[in-house]
Amino acid sequence: MSESIELAFLVRRLIDEDQAKSVMASIDGLLREQGLRDDVTMGWSILNDLGWMVGGESLHPFPVSRADVWCSAFEQTFQQCVSAVAPDADIRVKWGDPYEGW
Repeated sequence: MSESIELAFLVRRLIDEDQAKSVMASIDGLLREQGLRDDVTMGWSILNDLGWMVGGESLHPFPVSRADVWCSAFEQTFQQCVSAVAPDADIRVKWGDPYEGW
């Protein structure tokens, strides 16, 4: 059974702009693999006390089959992609139900 979900993520404690750009490229590759690149917006900026960050969110709900399994696998792969280029990053992924909110 398919259900619609929403995605948001935040990657904090990045060292510099180059690392933020590398994280974005890694996430971009994952989103492309999953066919979600056009469904998610993301960007980077600097936070005064936490260094650089990358954040993003889905533009609209998207359908997935077996959301519990898919979300868990996606989140694990997301963590691996980010950790490969930013091992000390603080990574947060949040899922939402468009009918129940975050």
